[in-house]
Amino acid sequence: MEALDHGDGAARSCLALPEDLLGRLVPSLVPVSEVELADLRAARGRVLATDLVAARPVPDFARSAVDGYALRAEDLAGKDAPVLVLRGRVAAGDSGLEAAPGPGAVRIFTGAPLPPGCDRVAMQEDCLESAGHIVVRHLPAPGANVRLPGDDLAAGTMAVRAGTQLDPRHLAAAATLGLARVPVRRRLRVAVLSTGSELVEPGLPLTPGTIHNSNRFLITGILEAAGFEVLILPTAADDPATVRAALLQATDCDALVSSGGMSVGEEDHLRPALTDIGGRIDQWRLAIKPGKPVAVGRLPGQARNGALFLGLPGNPNAVLVTLMILALPLLRVLSGQPYRPLGTRPVRAAHSFVHKKGRREYVPVMLNPGPDGIAVARRLGHGGSGQQSAMVGADALMIIPDKCADTAAGDLFDAITLNLS
Repeated sequence: MEALDHGDGAARSCLALPEDLLGRLVPSLVPVSEVELADLRAARGRVLATDLVAARPVPDFARSAVDGYALRAEDLAGKDAPVLVLRGRVAAGDSGLEAAPGPGAVRIFTGAPLPPGCDRVAMQEDCLESAGHIVVRHLPAPGANVRLPGDDLAAGTMAVRAGTQLDPRHLAAAATLGLARVPVRRRLRVAVLSTGSELVEPGLPLTPGTIHNSNRFLITGILEAAGFEVLILPTAADDPATVRAALLQATDCDALVSSGGMSVGEEDHLRPALTDIGGRIDQWRLAIKPGKPVAVGRLPGQARNGALFLGLPGNPNAVLVTLMILALPLLRVLSGQPYRPLGTRPVRAAHSFVHKKGRREYVPVMLNPGPDGIAVARRLGHGGSGQQSAMVGADALMIIPDKCADTAAGDLFDAITLNLS
């Protein structure tokens, strides 16, 4: 993608919707390529580097699906309620060869291998055992209550696909294949930079005109929960040289996520600082609310065309929105995961909204059950992008389309569920 002209006219006129920008950027992203073997317990949250394929059937033997009695077809021919000698017992973990060969039934338990020659299992409640014999009161069909080899996975079947971010389900599947370690891509390294002379670290006293730095913890927490390795850079004051020095600290990372300094004021230094050190801006400003002043570009560097630069606004709600809809999808692709659009659910507005056409709005809402099964969405806060308390209580972000004018109570919209734990 060609870099934008950073003069005010060209850059400010280039508004885009998130999916349009993602559609242009995602194909050009090159994921991290380094691969390492990780023990299963350490592999949670990592991105699988190669497909995991079953080398043999899972399980590789026929086993009983119930507690009961394993039977042979030849012992049942022409009989309605056969009486069979009990010739052995097989439990889970046995070989299946413990029972004496020949005619008769074998006591068997769930998960135990079927003895040779047996082709079905009668449930124990359908049988009566007495004096070393059993009466089969209900004859099972061939194959009844038997799990065949490959019932879980046939040989050659893909168990887990490359690009999957591994969770406990995938680790269990790998263990089923007998793997103690799995190949994973190295963790994506993401630097986090807060800018603003007004920012004070939590725990320190505020002076007139200052606020505590909350964005760092919002961004860092979301990125770490996503499985990335995070490098926290010192907060950069609103000074060109300080901002340039901070950017250069991130050139060895895979990406940099910054907050603040992305507007057009005299104290917004990130965009010019990026170009001063040899980086570039590929996109500035999205047609969304909150989160309009967003920049996407590259830091200087040789590795994979330089680190990805994601310049987010400074207001907390705008940070959360742009992280969810833009930064996380791009970073996940960089980590080796396939691109997946954010999932949405339908919600019904509890009240009317004043909305100006031209920008898509992401509204923090609380959801309550609706009489028709569709959740009812009630706006939290007054709509300002700096009102962090509205996001704290929100269940979802309700999406008002850019072409939509004022809305009425009962209107249907899509919403992105917020689940950041």
